[in-house]
Amino acid sequence: SKSEPKLTISYSDSEILAPTVEHVAFNNRDQLLQMLNEVDVIVCCAGDEASLNDAISALMLAKPLIVCSSIRLSCMIEDGESGLIFDDAKVESLAEMIAKVVSDPVKAGRIGLLGRAVYEAELTADAFSEKFLRLIQGQEELRLPVVQ
Repeated sequence: SKSEPKLTISYSDSEILAPTVEHVAFNNRDQLLQMLNEVDVIVCCAGDEASLNDAISALMLAKPLIVCSSIRLSCMIEDGESGLIFDDAKVESLAEMIAKVVSDPVKAGRIGLLGRAVYEAELTADAFSEKFLRLIQGQEELRLPVVQ
């Protein structure tokens, strides 16, 4: 039998909201990665370091990612393409994003794959090394992220 899609919202003390939505918190990185690999969608609701790490893991694992606008990683994501970005001041915005992903598994899969492409282009050690070499060789200008 097909299981219900499971949506994970990381690092909250809240209880389960609905049969398909869970709030989880793990201290063990291996346990967290195993759980992230098993879920359908990953939502990061806070701009803290732990949520940033979860967001990067979601991209690495090609999982559809929904992030709040205050997570620094949101500037690398094209909203609606390689991830979904919600206004962290509006609960309705998050609910809308969750509904979009959960209701359309094909779109969710595409978002996950495009998110993986962002991970490979921006966040791997190889990508960092290549960009660093281009920068020090004068082939690329230093672009600092815009902080809002």
